[in-house]
Amino acid sequence: MNQIAVYYESWSPPWTSDPNKLSLSQIAAPVSIVYLSFAHPTCQYNPGQRSWNGTGLNFSQDFDVVYKAIQLVRSKGIKVMLSVGGGSYWSDSTVTFRPSNCVALMLDLGCDGIDLDWEVGQAFDYQLTNAIRTLKPLMPQGKFLAFAGTSTGAYGKNGDNYQGMNIHAMINQGYNVDWINIMAYDAGPKYDPIGALECYRIYFKKPLLLGFEIGDMAWGGYKITLANVVNWCSRTLKENKNNGVFVWAYHKDPAGTPTVKDIVTIASSLA
Repeated sequence: MNQIAVYYESWSPPWTSDPNKLSLSQIAAPVSIVYLSFAHPTCQYNPGQRSWNGTGLNFSQDFDVVYKAIQLVRSKGIKVMLSVGGGSYWSDSTVTFRPSNCVALMLDLGCDGIDLDWEVGQAFDYQLTNAIRTLKPLMPQGKFLAFAGTSTGAYGKNGDNYQGMNIHAMINQGYNVDWINIMAYDAGPKYDPIGALECYRIYFKKPLLLGFEIGDMAWGGYKITLANVVNWCSRTLKENKNNGVFVWAYHKDPAGTPTVKDIVTIASSLA
């Protein structure tokens, strides 16, 4: 069965003391994975702390409100993953990853696993490899480990800062990763998401989730269309029935179509 995922921005939902009113708890099928964005790689969280201090997550709600909302989502059969990193938190090669603290946060939130969103660049490609290597042994049985790969992360290296930056990790630690999210956006109008998926497939044989950014992209001057969504979803799921898609991001203003709901509906209809 294909997976349909959304990245949920911790800084976006309005304050509430009621977990049932937090937008997180309203997420339902056919969404099958929710990524909580973003914990800091240098996470200072300690087991039992139950506060956001030092975590990087920017929820205005109390820890236990979010915890209860997560359990409401999980009760619907939806996985909730803690996403660690992002373009702001893990874009510096000097960042020191603290895997045990991230695992403690994941467990106290009652999440199903960790998604590594490492975006430093190909010159430091070994860092993602090392992050997976050190994190995996700390993950309890039954918890999942994924990472977000950049748009050109599986292309052959050519000196570009990001091109080929995920190859090292796939070759050396791919067996420890359950699936990869391909950030198939912020790459300009000539970028081919399906070509990128095919490049990732060279190195990684497990499920691949193709990413869509709604609204204006942060870079590249392109906005996806409904026709793009139908085409790319269809080809992604045809490539492997266990593939899927994800959307960045749940609260982002799409400024028209496609919306998050549009993409989820289309992907679901093609399953």
